[in-house]
Amino acid sequence: MEIYPGAHLIECEIGGRPLYLPLLIGEREAVLVDCGTRFHAAQNIPKYLEEIDLPEDMPTFLVITHPDLDHSGGAGELTTRYPQLRIMCGAADRPLIESPERLFSFRYDHYREDHEIYYDD
Repeated sequence: MEIYPGAHLIECEIGGRPLYLPLLIGEREAVLVDCGTRFHAAQNIPKYLEEIDLPEDMPTFLVITHPDLDHSGGAGELTTRYPQLRIMCGAADRPLIESPERLFSFRYDHYREDHEIYYDD
């Protein structure tokens, strides 16, 4: 949905809850803020970009706000679909965004050993 000229929210859903991915479009560049999961990157984002007839050389930037899967999980899918895409994130987040295995072990499985709190298979 376009909220004002050049500013969009790509409406998605995760676990029954809404997820909105901001998209800012300029004359020569477009910035996507977060990318959702791999599903969102493969389904919702391309569908929306096609609906609004975004030029093929856009989006140009992806800004990842933090390394949770619903914010960064689709980065790999988007770089495959949009080879011109440049990803930006905080330096401390980069290793977690580049490696889903590291993200899971560091962030989602962090309390397993000490507290026996973890996600099941």
